Formats: sequence, C-alpha cells, structure tokens
Amino acid sequence: MRKELNLNPKSLDKAITKGNINNTIKISCIVLSLFMILIYVVIKITSLVTIENTNNISEKLKLEGQTINENETLKKQISNMEGFLEKMNFIKDKTIKTSEIFSNISPLMPQDLKFTNISLVNKEISIIGETTNYNSIAELLANLQTSKNYKTSNITSVTYNKSSNSYNFNLVIEAVSIADE
Repeated sequence: MRKELNLNPKSLDKAITKGNINNTIKISCIVLSLFMILIYVVIKITSLVTIENTNNISEKLKLEGQTINENETLKKQISNMEGFLEKMNFIKDKTIKTSEIFSNISPLMPQDLKFTNISLVNKEISIIGETTNYNSIAELLANLQTSKNYKTSNITSVTYNKSSNSYNFNLVIEAVSIADE
C-alpha cells in the first residue's frame, strides 16, 4: 500500500489523533494484560501459600490429636496404676494388721493348738484352728476373753476329725483394736 501525501492540516491532525488513540489503546491493553497477569500470579502464589499453610495446620492438628490420644491412654494407665497401688496398700495394711493381731494372740495360745486359717474383715477376725486336746480350745477362749482387746471372742463351732484324731474349731473375734494393745 502506498501512502499518499496529505497536506490538509485537519486531515493530518485527525490522522495523528487517530494514531495516538490507537497507540494509547494498544498500550492500555498491554498494561491491562500485564496487570491481570500480575494479579493472577499474586492470586496463584497466595493460594499455593494458603494450601501449604493449610496442610501444615492439618499435620499439626493430626499430631496434636495423636498427642491427646496418647495423653488419654497415659491417664488411663496412671489411673489403673493408682487403683492397683491403692489395692496393694490395702493388702499391705491388712497384712500388717493381721500380723500384729496374730502376734498379740500367739502368747495366749496353748502349745498344742495351731491355726490353719486366719482372716480379717473390717474389725472381725475369723480363725480356723486345730488341736488334739479339746481343753486347749476352752483354754484359748478363756485367755482371749480375759485379755484387754479380745473380750468379744466366741467359738462358733467345734468338730472332731476321726482321721487325724483332732478337733477343728472356728473362732470369731469382733471389734478388734490394735492401737490399744
């Protein structure tokens, strides 16, 4: 295409203005496109950072959840251990009390008498024993009833065992007080 020489000032002004407008529109489109690309890049980077932060938070929450579960498990184990220790202390106290009671009753026992079972429930002692002499049972009961702490002693049963030629007896002592002995 060939350009013609135009010497008309109005035409020249129009052509220059048209060229300026075209250039302005082109530059505006380029700037707008660059701005939109910049906004897209910023949004994309922000979304990637947000996704990464969300993943980090999710991992931290999972770890905290595991920690909470481990803490709950440990609390249950501690509770079980405390219960076990309470039971052990209870058994220890009962054993000590039974030992003390038995050591206090032993001097009151006749020589030929032996205990086969002794148990302490609350403040009541139940004793099962054996002897070859029937009078030893009565002697033990008399010794206990004349003592300071075992006045409430009672023989609940006496049976003769032919095979061993011995007497079996059950003795109950109520309201035992170890502290006064």
